[in-house]
Amino acid sequence: MAYEHTQQGWPVRIAFGLAALALLSTPVLQPQDQPMPRAVLAGGAAIAVALGLLWSRMTILIEGDRLRWSFGPGWPRFSLPIAEVTSVEVMRTTLWQGWGIHRVRGGWLYNIAGFDAVRIKRRDGKHVLLGTDEPRRLKSAIERAQERRHEGTRR
Repeated sequence: MAYEHTQQGWPVRIAFGLAALALLSTPVLQPQDQPMPRAVLAGGAAIAVALGLLWSRMTILIEGDRLRWSFGPGWPRFSLPIAEVTSVEVMRTTLWQGWGIHRVRGGWLYNIAGFDAVRIKRRDGKHVLLGTDEPRRLKSAIERAQERRHEGTRR
């Protein structure tokens, strides 16, 4: 394996943890004449914890001729053939671009925490922005994978 790195998403863990705590403390704060069923609150807290774990980390790896990335325990997962990459650059995302998985101008953003990222231009002109806490190392790994691919096609 040429590259593998997992970034921890502490802001996501904290946010979902606070949401679970708020749901569990609601019985203390709600009016006594309109109580919400504790099972609903506990279920909501369990969902918040599960989502926090699911979105708590992002793993990026280069395996063979593919760049792969996934969240949490491996879902959702995505991949891109190295052959589709035309350029790679280190960049910083903006506060407005945020975190998560969503469309941005010219492509898609995948980010778990922070603002450092790598912009990958694909053959079709669209971009993939991968958030990472080691953007230079990821850029170098992608470029090395491209070089290996080109050496393999020249033989």
